[in-house]
Amino acid sequence: MDLIKLQKHIVGMELLPTAYRMIAADVNADGFINAIDLLQVRSLILGEIDRFEENTSWRFVRADHEFPAEEPQKDKYPETFDIDLDQPEMKMDFIGVKIGDMDLDNDPKRSARSAEPMVIEIEDRLLQPGEVVEVPLRIESDKALRGFQYTLEANSKAISLLSLEHGVVSDRFTGRSKMDKGVLTTAWSTETSQSFGGSVIYTLIVEAHQAVMLSEALSVSSKVTPALAYFEEKVPRDVALKFVDGINSDVHTALYQNEPNPFSESTRIGFSLPEAMDASISFFDVTGKQVRVIEGTYAQGLNHVVVNAKDLGVTGVIYYELTAGQIKIGKKMLVH
Repeated sequence: MDLIKLQKHIVGMELLPTAYRMIAADVNADGFINAIDLLQVRSLILGEIDRFEENTSWRFVRADHEFPAEEPQKDKYPETFDIDLDQPEMKMDFIGVKIGDMDLDNDPKRSARSAEPMVIEIEDRLLQPGEVVEVPLRIESDKALRGFQYTLEANSKAISLLSLEHGVVSDRFTGRSKMDKGVLTTAWSTETSQSFGGSVIYTLIVEAHQAVMLSEALSVSSKVTPALAYFEEKVPRDVALKFVDGINSDVHTALYQNEPNPFSESTRIGFSLPEAMDASISFFDVTGKQVRVIEGTYAQGLNHVVVNAKDLGVTGVIYYELTAGQIKIGKKMLVH
């Protein structure tokens, strides 16, 4: 992750890099490597800009050039070679440096990855058409992080990204210029390792256009900002979303997947309650129309209801939602 590498160069946390890395890090070509370069690299990674205005995409250095030991990016290194038709030597080797590419892989957005991803948790739920909800994103691990970045994509047919309320990650680490197209980018880094410990990264405000589970409407990708993260070790990791039940204030309330699923005649749905209470399970078709509701007073602990396909009156994807007190949990099933 070149953003992390550049931050390390700026704060002096690594040994002096090679001259070529210093040239790559000086993205605005002013002879200094500082926070201005860091901001421009972050803007590129976030997709807010598509090029460095003060520099070219590549710089080519004569291979025989010897750089000074200190601040090689300030050196007036030769980038051309004059050929005299009378001279015997007609060739010269050059070394190409991709600006912003501190690990010299020719792409400031790419790195090899570890198999174990950094996981972002989101509480899954069923959204109804026209419903506006807050969606907190939390980092699952409490291990110390050096940085992470990713593209969050929304299915624009199902939901819209309206706004963002920052948590431990502030506005300057997010790219919002494409939110109206369902794309939010994030690139966060720190000088010293930081543990999130389940804290909210930020909270999305989304509006639903149809009945949909959040897990069907949100995903992490590398479409604009490549998804990768750094813990204490130097090997980067992928970033993944994990949709869970139970980030509610009452962690004892749970809704389980119906069995069997899919079904053509009947199925059984299990759910757990923290105490005896009134609860309901509502069923919706893909347009968000409620096709059935089962209500009752249920015991503390595990409960079950049986649903007949003929009572639903529709086939295909059906969403079902448990309502118990202030808590709502949704899932989906398939009726043949």
